[in-house]
Amino acid sequence: MSEFIKSIDPNHMVTSGMEGFSTDEEGDGHLDNPGSWALCQGTDFIKGHSFSSIDYATVHIYPEHNTWNWAESKFCDAQC
Repeated sequence: MSEFIKSIDPNHMVTSGMEGFSTDEEGDGHLDNPGSWALCQGTDFIKGHSFSSIDYATVHIYPEHNTWNWAESKFCDAQC
């Protein structure tokens, strides 16, 4: 769909609209998820933004559920 939009208007900024979860259990992309439940959401944020027709990405951050671990540059469950 992003390629189609770009074919009509190459100056139109396009994003995927994904929530920001990763389904990558093999690599370390899933460590940025807000919890282990996010692995089964069916979207992969990194792969979904790897197309050259995608211009930018957004994420939804809910501080009451997640904590940003500044030392390791990743999200962790609120317990940490």
